[in-house]
Order: sequence, then C-alpha cells, then structure tokens
Amino acid sequence: MIEITVPDLVVANEWSLVLHARGIQHELVATPSDIFILLDEEYLDDAWAEIEEYEAENRAWEHQDDILSDGFKDVRGAIFVCLLLFASFSLLLSDRVHQILITIGANEAEGVLDKGQFWRPIT
Repeated sequence: MIEITVPDLVVANEWSLVLHARGIQHELVATPSDIFILLDEEYLDDAWAEIEEYEAENRAWEHQDDILSDGFKDVRGAIFVCLLLFASFSLLLSDRVHQILITIGANEAEGVLDKGQFWRPIT
C-alpha cells in the first residue's frame, strides 16, 4: 500500500471524491498528526493523474468565484431596491390604499386647528 499525504481534511475529502468518481480503490485515513490516502501501488499513477487534472481544472474556477461573488453583491443591492420600489408603488397605486392615504393626509382645518394634527398641511 502507498500513502499519499494530504495537507488538510477538506482537500482529502475532495481528492477522495475524485478517486471514487474515477473508480480508483483507496482508503482515506486521518490520524491526529497526519491525513493520507492509502491505495495499491498499481493505482498510484492513475490516482495522481486524476488529482492533478482535478486541481488544474479548479484553479481557473477559484478566480471566477471571486468575480461572480463581487458582481452578485452589486446586483443584490439593486435587486433589493427595485423590489422595494415595486412594492411601494404597488401599494400606493392600489385604489384602497390610495383612498386611505388621502383620508389620513388630507388637509382639514378641523384636524389642524382643533386636534393639533400638524402634519396635515405638509402631507
């Protein structure tokens, strides 16, 4: 049996998944001091080839994930503002809510002078 030393458990799980997907028999072993993949010597070249191919494919995605997440952060705020405006205008333009708002904000002399509703001239 040959040992492939792996830097951490996350990488070990990824490499193990790659090897499982390619049908390469192996065993993942984690001890308090080391993490490694055990496999027969006959599978060593195939295993390294698959792992190197996997790492090469994913190097390109590392940078693309950063670009996508930054772009999404910008778009997320715009989407939130658009939804907020849509909801506000939908409520304000509906007949029932419109009538209620007109009634609440109407400038009535009785409300301003007698009841002290100072907002009525402003609204």
